[in-house]
Amino acid sequence: MHPVIQLKKGREVPLSRRHPWIFSGAVHHIDGHPNDGDRVIVANHLGQQLAWGHFHDGSILVKVVSFGGAPPSDQPLTDALEAAGHYGSILVMDREQKPPVFGWFMERVITCRD
Repeated sequence: MHPVIQLKKGREVPLSRRHPWIFSGAVHHIDGHPNDGDRVIVANHLGQQLAWGHFHDGSILVKVVSFGGAPPSDQPLTDALEAAGHYGSILVMDREQKPPVFGWFMERVITCRD
């Protein structure tokens, strides 16, 4: 079971606007003993789950990584790349290739030196 960060009444409004930080002053109660970097559940004053985040013992107590009740994926980069594959192709360059912008930039630098 993950620790639960329960917010004070009315302090869930920034979360509804997708703000990714939970400040320490917005917290009513911490259920459990999370360590820095631990995954935590963020709940409103009634105990309803609002988000998932990573705990940090400081003024920014939680950095939200997922809004809603579903826990975040353990492999977000893989999921993002798979999702990108559905909408278009992914450009893969080998180590010898330079991006087109780099080639354009070097062409301009060489031209300006003459």
